[in-house]
Amino acid sequence: MTGGGGDGRSPPEPAPLTQAGEEAEWNRLTPEQKAELTERYRRFSSMTAVEKERLERNYRRFRDPSPERQQQLRKTYRDFQKMAPEERTRVLRNLDKWRGMTNEQRNRMRRESIQRRNERNRR
Repeated sequence: MTGGGGDGRSPPEPAPLTQAGEEAEWNRLTPEQKAELTERYRRFSSMTAVEKERLERNYRRFRDPSPERQQQLRKTYRDFQKMAPEERTRVLRNLDKWRGMTNEQRNRMRRESIQRRNERNRR
């Protein structure tokens, strides 16, 4: 993904549609969808090179999973967006803790979680 204004200060204009299929697809979008895509383009255009690289890395990680995994990831993201702000903050804090753990700590936590779930299911 590339982009950005030539002077680094203003976002570039969107590239003109070069294929009839792209134009037809754009014309089928609702005004709300067009506005959202335009806003996403504006945000992307204002990102630094480092931010764009991080976005590309995340995109590749998301793109490569199986369709089933992609569907699961989308559902998880939608569920996250529906959470109350306090709950999202709690989830993000826990994610930071998870990222700071060693593989052994993560594996131990997984095993303990499975054990607790199994114990609850036996009751």
